[in-house]
Amino acid sequence: MEVLECLRDGLAFLHHLHSIYLKECPRLSWVPGDLLPTSLGNFGVIDCKRSEFPISTERMQQYTSLSYLELTNTSSNLVLFPLGIFPALAMLQLSGCKNLEKVLTRDSLTSLKVLHILSCPKVEMIGQPTGRGEATILSAPNLEFLTIADCEKVKAVHIETQREALVPKLQWLGVSETPSKWIP
Repeated sequence: MEVLECLRDGLAFLHHLHSIYLKECPRLSWVPGDLLPTSLGNFGVIDCKRSEFPISTERMQQYTSLSYLELTNTSSNLVLFPLGIFPALAMLQLSGCKNLEKVLTRDSLTSLKVLHILSCPKVEMIGQPTGRGEATILSAPNLEFLTIADCEKVKAVHIETQREALVPKLQWLGVSETPSKWIP
């Protein structure tokens, strides 16, 4: 039986390809990120232990249709995830990314509706740094679902200020196995 070890270069020419899901491919080590079609709307890499996140930071903004991204138990090289770089991203799940330390943004996340960060033990920062070192703010006016679980090092995340809610449409908040002062 053949085992998938890499994806070939021809994917970039599949201009109507909307979704790619790679699941339980333990020997998959190379996904040609710069050759993935920018038409992707959904991309998931799940339980592919040797695989790295394939899209370079420089190329991320070209994925203007990407609305769903899931990275689960993969991408050991992923230390920083620039949250606001995919302009249409509505759902992000980062799970089991063992070396991920920061999920950062500079601006309000207007397209994001669902954010799950699970079992990422090194994550310290989620959102936009406040400049005070110990906290971040998460401004996502359309965010409806937020889950942060098993992230023992995460610093406080402000989801409201004295003047306004930064996530006014939030319907569901799940927090577990995080520091007690996660939401000040």
